[in-house]
Amino acid sequence: MRLRRSRFLGATVTIAAVLAALLIIISLELLAYLLEGKVALGRSRVEAAAAVARGADQATFFVRLAAGDVRIIAQGDALRSFAGGATRDYDGVKRVFRAFLEAKPTITQLRFLDIRGNEAVRVERVGDAVVTVAPDDLQPKANRYYFKDA
Repeated sequence: MRLRRSRFLGATVTIAAVLAALLIIISLELLAYLLEGKVALGRSRVEAAAAVARGADQATFFVRLAAGDVRIIAQGDALRSFAGGATRDYDGVKRVFRAFLEAKPTITQLRFLDIRGNEAVRVERVGDAVVTVAPDDLQPKANRYYFKDA
């Protein structure tokens, strides 16, 4: 029972870490757009205000989209089973992550962190290619703020 609770907590923490990583990416996109809005201030305040409002609308839309993506990934059988300790679903998680990166060019990386903060799966975009990182190249992330704060 305690092991199941630990695995469930690990899956919850991992899902939160994935969401935190997506929110960081979204924040960076918003910051870039808002900086573009600041440059526009030289043109006119009305144009700048409109640019910032559009940026906020786009960021809100992007956050909602990303949150939906995280929910879809988190509810998949392969990820739930893998998070529960079923290593047989490792290939299924990789397939789901690869499919998302191939379908969503704005997502550059998806990773699954175990309860100790170690990467168990990482799929990332390298140029135009989507690659699965070899197990020997996975990294510990326990000291990262997005894991500690999750």
